[in-house]
Amino acid sequence: MPAAPKCDKKIGDIAKSTGLSVKTIRFYCDKGLLNPAGRTEGKYRLFDETSELELKLVRSLRSLDALRATPIVGMTGALPLPVAKRGKCGEGVPKAATVPQL
Repeated sequence: MPAAPKCDKKIGDIAKSTGLSVKTIRFYCDKGLLNPAGRTEGKYRLFDETSELELKLVRSLRSLDALRATPIVGMTGALPLPVAKRGKCGEGVPKAATVPQL
């Protein structure tokens, strides 16, 4: 069985690696577009590699102006990513997302 994904990145780390602001990432979490992979005892959001890839995809699509006409809020489930089905940190590996052919 593959190793469980590491949930060790805080929101600031994810913001730096994706080029998005902390405020934007919090907004996506609050609207249900992105679910943190876990929380610390102090209730800080923790993210894994899947979260990082999802945010990079959103950023890329926005930079291509592909989502300008469609608000990103309320699109939960529109992208073929395992956002809603993620377990807690250390509970196995989420299924790989399949990207439709364009």
